[in-house]
Amino acid sequence: MPLVSCLLHVVTRAEFHGLERVPRNGPLLIVCNHLGHLDPPLVAAGLPVRPELIAASEVMEVPVVGWALRQYGAIPVKRGDVDREVIGRALTILESGGILGLAPEGRESPTGALIEGKVGPAYLAMKTCSPILPMAITGTKNAWQAIRRGRRPRVTLTVGEAFRLPPLPPPGPARKAALRDATETIMRRIAALLPEEYRGVYG
Repeated sequence: MPLVSCLLHVVTRAEFHGLERVPRNGPLLIVCNHLGHLDPPLVAAGLPVRPELIAASEVMEVPVVGWALRQYGAIPVKRGDVDREVIGRALTILESGGILGLAPEGRESPTGALIEGKVGPAYLAMKTCSPILPMAITGTKNAWQAIRRGRRPRVTLTVGEAFRLPPLPPPGPARKAALRDATETIMRRIAALLPEEYRGVYG
């Protein structure tokens, strides 16, 4: 979105790597680590496609960032809740050939390093047979505070190679195990794009 991109480049020194790896058509599930409020705008501004974004509802209330995300049309979700309506919307987006972006950790990392991923993204990808595009973000952990002090922090977005997971097994123990394994795969794909100090539990 031009407005989000313009705002981001005014307040930060944004760098984007590997954009040539971004598929131009869906279905596609974009996954990335989550450091701070600027993560969704960075994804929205940097990619050559326009993904539907899922963002925490509290981020939508942050001055400037929240306004930009509302203008973009981001889908709000309450952190910590299993929002079946949001899950349904996410499945519909992917099943209709759309592009969806979210953070598998489900919340901002308190340290900046990766924390344990949730199984939701794996479920969405396996249920819809959608390829997954891993991405890594750095520099956004304290970026908003720096901006408020009049600084332009350096933030980066690195795109990896798209990959696929096996189909979703029927309900039962095999499905639970498959979702755990798939989540591990997703998070390690993200970790591989990050500097070592950002890899956390997947280091």
